[in-house]
Amino acid sequence: MKKIYLLMSFLFFLIACEKNDDSKFVEVETVFDDPDWIRLKVPAGGEIHSVAGSIDDTLLVTTLAKAYFTADGGKTWKESKNFSGTVPGLLTSKDTIFAFIASGFDPAMGRKYAGSPTSYTLNKGLTWQSYHDGARFIQTGVATSKKDLTTYRLKYSSGADTEGNGTNWVLRTTIDRIKRNGEASQFEHPVKDHQPLNLHMDSQDKLYISTGGSFSKTGVYVGASVTSPAYVYVSKTEL
Repeated sequence: MKKIYLLMSFLFFLIACEKNDDSKFVEVETVFDDPDWIRLKVPAGGEIHSVAGSIDDTLLVTTLAKAYFTADGGKTWKESKNFSGTVPGLLTSKDTIFAFIASGFDPAMGRKYAGSPTSYTLNKGLTWQSYHDGARFIQTGVATSKKDLTTYRLKYSSGADTEGNGTNWVLRTTIDRIKRNGEASQFEHPVKDHQPLNLHMDSQDKLYISTGGSFSKTGVYVGASVTSPAYVYVSKTEL
């Protein structure tokens, strides 16, 4: 009986040790080092759905619930507005940035849209004013350079996973580059562990790739939680 008691005590000790080890587990963030790209990290927000402005001035981004801006190249971020939901599109018109809260998808054309702007800012996200236009919409996931009119466009993919399961899983999104003459090719970019969600081109023709979430072992997109970091990738020079 004494031997059984000692054995049970030893097993409970091992279980306690295993639980203690698990509680100390901390996910190690991947180190990003690329000669042509910068990765900006928003400490919370999970996913970056839209971008406006420039890393060289003030950059405004929207996440799963809120908008944030940085004026120091991404070193620090300040909350701009709590939208209590995603803002799939930001439209800049002169000094005004409009926030679009609705989203839509045209499967035949493979294009996504943002609609119904509900607010705008005249000072790059410091303050917001109410605005409503239910008939207005913009295409998202596309950006065009001003220098040579090269267009970058998200190419969405869905279907079975790598093991052949399912038929309509959200898979990895790629980026097409379409030159002015119509020549198209797949654009190579540094985003490996996250899903590209939107594109933005600033006045200096630097490309911004909004990202979020991750992928399962079978290649299926997994959305992020609102408390996890969010990332945007920025080209160091014009494209």
